[in-house]
Amino acid sequence: MSLDSLIREEASRLGFAAVGLASIGPCQTFDRFKNWLSRGYAGGLTYLARHADLRADPRQIMPEARSIIVVAARYPAEAQIQSFSNYGTLKHKVAFRFAREFAWIRRPCWNGNGRCVPA
Repeated sequence: MSLDSLIREEASRLGFAAVGLASIGPCQTFDRFKNWLSRGYAGGLTYLARHADLRADPRQIMPEARSIIVVAARYPAEAQIQSFSNYGTLKHKVAFRFAREFAWIRRPCWNGNGRCVPA
């Protein structure tokens, strides 16, 4: 079974709503992101503008990376009635769960520098 298939199967088994794998390279829609930021659409999410230029190409952060794994998780029903400020906490819980559950990928494929970055 290919690594791609193993990742998809494991994500499904763990209950993630969706999983995607993408080649890493320059972001083709970065100009739209910069425009979105300049219009103030990020509101109080100031972290989006910090180091925004690094988002133009993830290889600037991890030059050795070849692929990106993206998972989607459904938040619990009670999360829908919580304030928006709790979104970051929930998002990080999903990211840390992903990093913990997919740590096995690092062993056969990576040099130990694998990172999980909530986006």
